[in-house]
Amino acid sequence: MFLLFFESDAFVTCPPNRPDRLADAVERLMADPAERARLGMNGRAYVERHAGRDAAARAYRALIGDPPGPILASAPRAHQ
Repeated sequence: MFLLFFESDAFVTCPPNRPDRLADAVERLMADPAERARLGMNGRAYVERHAGRDAAARAYRALIGDPPGPILASAPRAHQ
């Protein structure tokens, strides 16, 4: 969680078992639409980098390598 917090810069934290601190964090975010927007954009960017389609493709390529030949753009399709 610690690493995710710093890599994403997409959320706020508060100590466990401290509902007063959680309420403070929520109130600060409610009062600051720009900060909410910034955290939201950072969160989306983080997910796109680490869990999006391009990230999945990179992970598959790292696992199996690049295909040996060209990929056919028009593979036969099943009739519907």
